[in-house]
Amino acid sequence: MSWLQLRVVLRADQVESIEALVLGAGAVAVTLQSHADEVVLEPDPGAMPLWHAVILEALFDLSTDLSALRHQIASDAPELLEKLSLEFVAAADWHAQSRQHSLTELFAERLWLLPKDVEPSRWQQPGQVVMQLEPGMAFGSGSHPTTHMCLAWLAQSIRGTERVLDFGCGSGVLAIAAAVLGAQVIAVDHDPQAVTATVENAAANALDADELRVFNLAGWEQERSRFVSRGAADLATGVLDDGPFDVIVANILAAPLIQLAPEFLSVLRSGGQILLTGILVEQTEAVMAAYPDVSFSEPIRQAEWACLAGTLSA
Repeated sequence: MSWLQLRVVLRADQVESIEALVLGAGAVAVTLQSHADEVVLEPDPGAMPLWHAVILEALFDLSTDLSALRHQIASDAPELLEKLSLEFVAAADWHAQSRQHSLTELFAERLWLLPKDVEPSRWQQPGQVVMQLEPGMAFGSGSHPTTHMCLAWLAQSIRGTERVLDFGCGSGVLAIAAAVLGAQVIAVDHDPQAVTATVENAAANALDADELRVFNLAGWEQERSRFVSRGAADLATGVLDDGPFDVIVANILAAPLIQLAPEFLSVLRSGGQILLTGILVEQTEAVMAAYPDVSFSEPIRQAEWACLAGTLSA
């Protein structure tokens, strides 16, 4: 089956309105990507995780009449018409684009990361575990260097008896990896969409509440979470009942990693391990300085990104 694909380059402040227009016109799928290979990690609560210049691609059925959409764009943002293109794409081409950030990779000879539509038995050997994610955008797929480094560390380090906290879980990729490796995991995020994604991905990997529990720091229904109405600054009071943790993983940004250091250390057991990333290489010293009681190994580096692994002093 073929599709009609609309493609337009937008400023970040134009994305919300144009995305609403194309969805209202009947788009069956919308993807966003950087126009200049910028990297965006986790946004603030309620913020759109966008680049300065964004490529929006929308997929329509061939029978869709887009004349009204073009008229609306011409009325609202006429400068976009010269940046807008329409083309026919085959279904196979679209699926290939959606898979460009997906991984088929074995970490530490123990953990397979596979696309959701791949049959695990083709890859899995005795002693290996599998996690599967929906192919799609780079965020949370395992393809970004920070996620890749964390997956490698988890596959090497998790033995299966640990209690793990994944702070800023996003799509749940790291929490799910730790859980399929045998750990008991609590995953938290302040973004309801991230919480939903983690819950759905956990279910797709047949994980139950004894293996992985997911909470929203920004507030959730009372029966779903003891973290109701607590922000990141109240992390310690929210998770002490579930701690201390043997391992804390946080793939966020340098500034919140520094700010949250006291809270993280208050729920990490003596001798426990902490894994921090979302850090540029030049930010490593500042982040390590915020954790004076942690003995860090040599930073793991991939491209311009760094990952810090350390052990809390007994």
